[in-house]
Amino acid sequence: IRDRSTVRDKRKDVDEKFSKLSLPEKMLVAIKNTVTMSGFKMNTFWFIVALSAFGGMGVGKFMFSDGLLSVATGIACLPLPYIFLKVRARWYKRNQDELLENSMNLITNSYLGCNDIITAVNENLDKLDTPKPFAEFVTDVTLIDSNLKRALMKLELKVNNKYFSEWIDILVLAQEKSGDYRFILPAVVQSMNDAKRLQIEADTVMMAVWRDYFTSIVLSFSIIPLLRWSNSAWFEIL
Repeated sequence: IRDRSTVRDKRKDVDEKFSKLSLPEKMLVAIKNTVTMSGFKMNTFWFIVALSAFGGMGVGKFMFSDGLLSVATGIACLPLPYIFLKVRARWYKRNQDELLENSMNLITNSYLGCNDIITAVNENLDKLDTPKPFAEFVTDVTLIDSNLKRALMKLELKVNNKYFSEWIDILVLAQEKSGDYRFILPAVVQSMNDAKRLQIEADTVMMAVWRDYFTSIVLSFSIIPLLRWSNSAWFEIL
């Protein structure tokens, strides 16, 4: 309990410190978090941003034949790498949550039958999509510290997911009070599945909105080179 409270206090302190940051500092922190979740390094990210800006300037120079407009186009292209990494990080997070849900479901089904969490985890280690934290849990409770409750709390700290935390809390109750608490576990897994489904539906709607937005931008800009090729005289006048 003390370990869990310490971690939660640290997370609260981080949230409070973040809320006190200025807008540029918050933007920099958001960029760093997104780049880290996407598996990139900051140097690589800034290099891609520079390439995007120069590429935008080249496109602007080709389309407008004007230095100021080409610079404006390059500036407009600056956020593109961040938007791409943001989408990539979101998909990665969703995929990790889905793998975690599958692992929780397998262990829950076994635990309902055998009423022994160590046996349930051991039986499914080869089938789990995210075996590392669970393998460390088995090693910890069998070879290092036999205190099952403490091992479960350590396992909770290794996975940053609120549904996983609820799942662990119920497992702890099942060890401390009554094994009948294990029958609540499927409801937690189902809640996680429902939340995932709602998130997918929301992402689908947002993707449609962004697709229409970028399509309209591309169509708007495509008019410029079309006019240049079809009627150069009008293009020079405009």
